Amino acid sequence: MDKKIIDLHCHSIFSDGSDTPEELVKMALKKGLSAIALTDHDTVRGVKTMTEAAAGTSLEVVPGVELSTFYKKHEIHIVGLFVDCENKTFLSALNQIRFLREERIRKMCAKLHMLEFDDYSYLLDTLGKTYEIMNLYFKPYTCCRWGHQPIQASIEMMTEKGFTADDIKKVTVHTFDSATQLSKIVPHETDEAQYNIAFPVATAIVCGEVGFRQMNNKALDNPAVLEMMKKLEFVMDPEMEAQFPEKRLAWVEFELNDGTIYKTKVYSANGEATDGIDHKWIVDKFNRILDPIMNERGRKAVQGNSRKHTCLRCCKLLDVHNRYERIYSYRRKRYCKNYA
Repeated sequence: MDKKIIDLHCHSIFSDGSDTPEELVKMALKKGLSAIALTDHDTVRGVKTMTEAAAGTSLEVVPGVELSTFYKKHEIHIVGLFVDCENKTFLSALNQIRFLREERIRKMCAKLHMLEFDDYSYLLDTLGKTYEIMNLYFKPYTCCRWGHQPIQASIEMMTEKGFTADDIKKVTVHTFDSATQLSKIVPHETDEAQYNIAFPVATAIVCGEVGFRQMNNKALDNPAVLEMMKKLEFVMDPEMEAQFPEKRLAWVEFELNDGTIYKTKVYSANGEATDGIDHKWIVDKFNRILDPIMNERGRKAVQGNSRKHTCLRCCKLLDVHNRYERIYSYRRKRYCKNYA
C-alpha cells in the first residue's frame, strides 16, 4: 500500500504564517503531500483561496481553523477540521473570538515597556542630552515645503535687483518633478492655498512674504496674486530631479517687461537641521508669523511663559495671550484712544 503524507495544521498570512495560501499549495505539491489543512487562528479567510489554488491538482484541501479558547484562566487552542466555512453562526463566533483576542493583545502592549528591552535601551543613552526635534526641519513659510525654495529665491532676487511684481512678464520655476505636480488651482480655502505651489510663490512675489496675513481666507482673492499666478510656469529640471528626494532644490528665472532676464542661484529650502537652526531663528519666525494677530506685549508674554515652563500646554499659552489682550483692550477703551 502506498503511503500518503498529509499536513493538517498549517498557518498562512491570514494569521501568524509567513506564506500565502497559494504558496502553501505549491510547497505541499512539491513535498508530495496528498492533503493539507489550513488552520489559521480564528479565521477561515484563506480557505477558499487555497481550495481554488489546489483545484485540478492531486492535493486535497481540508477546511480548518485553530480556535483560541480559555478554560479556568488557561489558554487552550483547539484545531477544528472539515469546518463549514459558510455557516453564518460559526463565522460570527470567529469574529467575536478575534475581537477578544485583539483586545487582549492591545492590553498586553499597553503594559509593555519597550525601552526595557536590550534592543531599544540605547535610546535612553542620550535622554536629556540630544533632542531629536532639532533634527527635523522648521518651515519658515506657512505652505508646502516644496514651494519654499522658489519663494525664498523670488524674495531675495527681487530685493537684490529692485524690481516689483508689476515689472514681471513671466516667471519660470525650475525644480524637481514632484514639485511641478503640486496643485496650481486658484484656492477657495486655506488648505487649497497651502498645499499649492503657484499661489504661495505668486504671493511671495507680490507681497514679499508668505505668512498668516497672506494665507488666510480673506487674502485668497487678492487680484494681484491671482494675476501673478497666470505668469508662473513650473518645469522639471533634470539636475534638480537627480538630487531628489535627498535634496529639494529649485531656481527661478524672471523675464521682465523690458526684456531683462534674471536667474537666481539654486536654492534649498531654508530651515533644515543642517542650517544650524537656533532659538533666535525660531523666535524670529514666531514674531513674524504672529505679528498680524498678536501684539508685541502678548508675544513677549507667551515667550516668557514658555521659557519659564517648558512643559506648558499650548492651550495655557493661548490663555496668557487672551488674558493680555483683554487687559490691553480694556485699558485702551478706558484710558486712552492712542494706547498701544
